[in-house]
Amino acid sequence: MMAKTGMLLMTAVYGAALSIPHEKVKGPEGSGWIKHERIPRNKLLEFTVALKHTDAQKAWLKETIDAVSDPRSARYGQYLSMQDVAEKMSATKETSDAVLTAFTGAGFTGVELLPARDFARASATHAVAAEFFKTEFCRWESSRNVSITRACSPFYHLPQTIAGAIDTVGGLIHFPLATYGAKMAVHAKAGAGDNIDTLRKTYNMVGVGPLTKQSTTCFVQFTIHDEWYSPNDLQAFFERESPSQVGQVIARKIGPWHPGNGWEANLDSQYLAAMGNGVETWVWSRDGHDPWLPFLSNLASIADPPLVMSISYGQEPGTLTRDYIERSNVEMQKIGLRGTTVVVASGDDGSTCRSGKFNPVFPGYLPYVVTVGGTSSCTPGSGVASFSGGGFADLFPMPKWQETVVHEYLKKTTVDTKYFNASGRGYPDISACGAVDICVNGVCGQGVLGTSCSAPIIAAIIGLFNDMRLYSQRPPLGFVTPALYAAYAAGVGAFNDITTGRTYGCSGNNASFEATTGWDPTSGLGTPNFWLLLEQLME
Repeated sequence: MMAKTGMLLMTAVYGAALSIPHEKVKGPEGSGWIKHERIPRNKLLEFTVALKHTDAQKAWLKETIDAVSDPRSARYGQYLSMQDVAEKMSATKETSDAVLTAFTGAGFTGVELLPARDFARASATHAVAAEFFKTEFCRWESSRNVSITRACSPFYHLPQTIAGAIDTVGGLIHFPLATYGAKMAVHAKAGAGDNIDTLRKTYNMVGVGPLTKQSTTCFVQFTIHDEWYSPNDLQAFFERESPSQVGQVIARKIGPWHPGNGWEANLDSQYLAAMGNGVETWVWSRDGHDPWLPFLSNLASIADPPLVMSISYGQEPGTLTRDYIERSNVEMQKIGLRGTTVVVASGDDGSTCRSGKFNPVFPGYLPYVVTVGGTSSCTPGSGVASFSGGGFADLFPMPKWQETVVHEYLKKTTVDTKYFNASGRGYPDISACGAVDICVNGVCGQGVLGTSCSAPIIAAIIGLFNDMRLYSQRPPLGFVTPALYAAYAAGVGAFNDITTGRTYGCSGNNASFEATTGWDPTSGLGTPNFWLLLEQLME
């Protein structure tokens, strides 16, 4: 074995000159990202390397997460630690040593295997990285004047000796949405100062607060768009919307942090904390020019993750590869297996028509997250918001827990299936208000629109559900989506059905999704009825 390992390591170093294409994408052109000049040759770049899992590892992971997330299973709620998951999902030492040695031998610095043992990290100058990946690096600028560094070409190479050991490399060809973030808007509720009270009444949760200090929620701010929340604006929001919470602070900060005035970050912090009404709130910041894969690698390696995470983030469809998407799904399964719920916004462009076909939005169509759509207002009886993202995944089949309700929808929809994959995972799963007021830079009552409003509201509600489960000596909800569909199937009114409105589609009403009775790809199961849904989730 030692001789074989030595041979592999030596080949990784001296065979690095023989490279093969690894990933190729359509590219971000036309999406709002514009390529500019090559970056300086001495600029330092950081890369995250996702080491490949075996088919047996992925099969074990899926079987286990499905079992611990199924309310009917004897293994329901039996979560694992980071170390337990790493033991099952880590790369072999031979594989990880070969990859690390190849990067080190090529001149990369700071090469390390992360604690989860299926991710590595390495840095290099532009000159070294260009030689290794066989691509130059350029500055790209978004329509919002945000600059990032990415490969000039929509592809990269890897040494043949290690290419088979790697799923994907972050920092090269994958781009965030150029228009990511909440949209500023002037709407009817601006300046009213009653968003939180209205939401609590609409979702039947007036007076609900935590009974323990064990539940935790966390919003994720990707600072690539200079998104930082403001503690002062959070206090101003409490004074205006939830006076009993004045003085409550963000309890834990993971990653780099400094105060700022980001619309998205302020929205997340204010609605996650206020709707949680005392549930401990964290912030997870990820800076750098490529946030998603490094975030996943850090999430896989943290020993004590928050119990609920709220993510309002999207990536350009033309810059995603199958390996990148599937690896993201694996990471969602891994964190769910540890008892954490990941809540994501469904997107703000309806069914996202591109080239005459609906284009599902990442990461909203991943099957192992709770995807949240948006309603047009916070009041009872609100219809679906026209921007609410939804549809059907092209890559992932329809999960068993949603088959009944989605098939019911497909029987009655008039939308031609040429626009979407009728056998794919349907999203969103649930909805919440998509038009609220926030405080930014000392000014309150500023209106924002988007499912970025909806996701932290649902995350906060799940945080309160977790609190009540923990109070009664039950485990947290973890990957709660199967339980949500089971609660709907119970027929007790756990959701407020959204039956009016239509979302953006392609051309004409026959090419856009419409809200209807039951689950639909505009609002999911509907909005939560707190106490009736809690009753189901406590069983």
